[in-house]
Amino acid sequence: MKLDPDAAAILKRIRDAGVPPWRSMPPEEGRETYRRRTRLLAGDPIPVDAVWDTTIPSAAGPIPVRVYRPDGGRPRPIFIYVHGGGWTLGDLDTFDLMARRLSVGLNCLVVSVAYRLAPEHPYPAAMDDVIAATRWLAEHGAELGGDPSRLGMGGDSAGGNITAGAVIRLRDEGGPQVKIQVLIYPATVPSFEMLSFYENAEGYFLYTADVVWFWQNYLGADPAAAADPYACPGLANDLSGLPPAVVITADFDPLRDDGDIYAIKLRAAGVPVVARRFPGMIHGFVAVPIEIPAGRRAIRMIARATRRAWSAGGWH
Repeated sequence: MKLDPDAAAILKRIRDAGVPPWRSMPPEEGRETYRRRTRLLAGDPIPVDAVWDTTIPSAAGPIPVRVYRPDGGRPRPIFIYVHGGGWTLGDLDTFDLMARRLSVGLNCLVVSVAYRLAPEHPYPAAMDDVIAATRWLAEHGAELGGDPSRLGMGGDSAGGNITAGAVIRLRDEGGPQVKIQVLIYPATVPSFEMLSFYENAEGYFLYTADVVWFWQNYLGADPAAAADPYACPGLANDLSGLPPAVVITADFDPLRDDGDIYAIKLRAAGVPVVARRFPGMIHGFVAVPIEIPAGRRAIRMIARATRRAWSAGGWH
């Protein structure tokens, strides 16, 4: 494997900025550092027809969301975007560019969900928020200009984990039906014995030690959470009947093997899967504020799959 020049350039900018390991900072300081790093790498925003902030009601209180509409035409499919950040970092602003890419690339209404963050709100708070938002959109998405009959869900890293767990829970609890799940370098199981955690332990954007810390934040003090298949979908015994999946991984990523193995498990359960490991890439390459060619290829890959899932004939 050889590091892609675009990935190397991103890593150099981060090193030059002197960003410390996430585990070395209190969560609130880490969130502010994450915002600063996003601004360091940010490019020009991708124009869309309309963007607005609103809230979705839930039993735990209003959930902040940001809605992106690519144009003012007919009702579009609704893509529920679940951002990354190790369940601990990130917000609507730090993942604004990623949501715009998805809205334009997939030609859909994107609803970016500001779920509650760990460690202040450990599992299942984040998933409860995403589930509540999905159920509300299935009933009221037309009020935002979307088509609730064509729902999709996806996210990167921790967002991929929440997506994978949420579609299992929605299946088990009777819906609503999500037509496609998009898992971008997802974390699916809190086990760190896979080869990629050793090969890519340091130096490639996300460190293995930080992954361990993020999982600890998310799972909290309840030992049962580490065995819960909704929190850790890689542990699920039954993956049948789930929506078609797009699984994207990267060569130089501690989570590489985690995502690759989960794609194999989905296929073995009869779930249609489009999977690709991007050569020379690092964790974060799709959502990084600097748009790079590999990230654009990933969005095109997602767009092809979502069009197929949202078509009149469905995936089949």
